[in-house]
Amino acid sequence: MKLSIIISIILAALATVFAIENARPVEVTFFRWSFTGSLALVMALAFAAGAAAALLASVPGWIKTRLELSRLRKASKEKGPPQQRP
Repeated sequence: MKLSIIISIILAALATVFAIENARPVEVTFFRWSFTGSLALVMALAFAAGAAAALLASVPGWIKTRLELSRLRKASKEKGPPQQRP
């Protein structure tokens, strides 16, 4: 537990240093939409968008797994407790 807190503090410090060193403004253009912000902000938004896309892509697999687990639990209840061998 203490190790995870130490690692979190180190990562937060590194992210802060990164944001301070990359504060210059950059312009991002996507089709007709344009946005100007610091490089660190643009990179953080791109990371967040990628994480959200990955999360959304994994939802169908989660649903399939939960449905299969529910089906197996129902089948197990109908079958009854396991029989012991003599």
